Amino acid sequence: MDLIIALCGIKNVGKTTTLNKLIDLLSLIADSYGIVRLRETRASFTIRGKKIAVCTPGDTKDIIKDNISYFLDIDEYDVFVTASHTRGGTVEELESFAKKKNAKLIWIDKEDDKSKNPVIAAGLLGLILQGINKDFRNILLKCEEAE
Repeated sequence: MDLIIALCGIKNVGKTTTLNKLIDLLSLIADSYGIVRLRETRASFTIRGKKIAVCTPGDTKDIIKDNISYFLDIDEYDVFVTASHTRGGTVEELESFAKKKNAKLIWIDKEDDKSKNPVIAAGLLGLILQGINKDFRNILLKCEEAE
């Protein structure tokens, strides 16, 4: 694994909405994907042979453990994106997992401004594409063509 991205913030700042927008963006450019939408969403994508998992829940340590389990079920994963709180068990669990997997962990603070959700989702997409492909401009061009 190369990269873990944690979108962190307190409850009700739009983490889930932002990650759902990211899932929509990834589904436009993915070679293949699977999405499970129940109360929250867990999705996996393959882009140019690289595997990405996105999990929208992240309010408790147990939920983060479930996200990690989902992530570990994906063979040869490269990027894991999840919601998280800003402190406590969720942070400790992600830091421990990143250390165990020798992965880079990036914390993105989700401010309480829901109008910025699409921009933050696009920024997360950029981080993912940089994490999986040095020449990610071709992927972005494919995304623009899909619109």
